[in-house]
Amino acid sequence: MFKNEFFNQYFPKSVRREKERKFSRLEQGNKTVAEYEASFARLAKFAPDLVATEESRAKCFKEGLRASIKQAVIPFEIATYSGVINKALLVERAQCLDLDQNKNCPCGQNPSGGNSKQTFWKGNDRKRNYRGGNDNHNQQGKQLRRTCQKGHSSGSQKD
Repeated sequence: MFKNEFFNQYFPKSVRREKERKFSRLEQGNKTVAEYEASFARLAKFAPDLVATEESRAKCFKEGLRASIKQAVIPFEIATYSGVINKALLVERAQCLDLDQNKNCPCGQNPSGGNSKQTFWKGNDRKRNYRGGNDNHNQQGKQLRRTCQKGHSSGSQKD
């Protein structure tokens, strides 16, 4: 009851309808799964009929995922919202770890930050400008992690 009164007072009907339309058209696009989930949760408040059950909430979330993630999540037939989010996060992480093969993070960001002549490597908590060859190790032979601008990383740092 309080929630309804609050919405009625601070969100005019036209604004609520616009937010509901925004929710029904919401897609992940170039957002990370976490960013998409935050937008989804924020806008879902304006479309309670569309997400009335746990299963309908999970289905709506799945439908808005980026195609590459959706294709990997749907076969699991997960019926819970939190389950879909967890699986989508795992799939996204796996896709971002595959940077060496794809050269682009699935979040839509080029690991080089959009500049194809420079690749930025992250190792020992600092960015390193790497300009040549295919070597992904520093001078001490430690493997470095490649990260996109969204913070997804590829590889692991070995000691």
